[in-house]
Amino acid sequence: MINKFRQGSAVYKCQCCGKMTRDTGEGEKSCEMCAGCFEVSGYFNSFQDGQITAAEYNKIVEQNMDRHGECSCSDRLEVE
Repeated sequence: MINKFRQGSAVYKCQCCGKMTRDTGEGEKSCEMCAGCFEVSGYFNSFQDGQITAAEYNKIVEQNMDRHGECSCSDRLEVE
C-alpha cells in the first residue's frame, strides 16, 4: 500500500467522521475532511447535479465503506 500522506503535514480531525487524518494532496484539507469523506461528498454533489442516480451513489457509498468505514456523510439515499 502506498502512503499518500504528505510528509510534514499536520494532523487534523475530519469534520464528517471525526477520524484523525492528514492531507493527502487530493484537496480534502481545505474542507477539513479525510480522503474517504471527501470522495463521498464529491459523489453526493454529482448526485445533486443530476450526473449520477441515487442507486449509483448508494453503490459508491458501499464501496467507500469497504475502504474507509462508515460515517455520517455515507448516509444512503432513498431509491424510487
